[in-house]
Amino acid sequence: MKKLILFFLLLPFFIQPSYSGGNPEFGKGTHVINIGAGIGSHRSIPLTASYEVCIIDNIAGKGSIGVGGLVGFRQHRYRTLGATTVYTSFIAGVRAAFHYSFVENLDTYAGFYTAYSYYTATQPSALSLFAPGAFVGARYYFNPGFAVMAEAGEGISNLNVGVAFRF
Repeated sequence: MKKLILFFLLLPFFIQPSYSGGNPEFGKGTHVINIGAGIGSHRSIPLTASYEVCIIDNIAGKGSIGVGGLVGFRQHRYRTLGATTVYTSFIAGVRAAFHYSFVENLDTYAGFYTAYSYYTATQPSALSLFAPGAFVGARYYFNPGFAVMAEAGEGISNLNVGVAFRF
């Protein structure tokens, strides 16, 4: 486990992005992985991950479009009258976003997704459905391969913060 943590801490210093076009933060051919945790959730810490690749750039100067996938997981326990119920939520889907660079090293974006959502409890009940959603986000790059990120919108959590790796 210590080696895995060390790997993710050192990874940003060895990644060099490959981008071209008008948006230096997210140009055609750029790949980004977001890893985050939800904040403001009641009784749990949702975990999220997403991947995105830029497929079109040079839109209105510094704009670009990216597509990719997302996953999210949340679980919490609720205890009442001596009984414990475990609630579990899971989503997996595809997403697309429009990126625009207003400030150097800051990648701002807005997009939508559609995902398979699965919800269950320890009692005999489960709910699954395809759910659309929308989000806005920003990544601030400290070096060419590493950023902090924040996303707000619908999903496993209404607000996610974390790190992003660009390559």
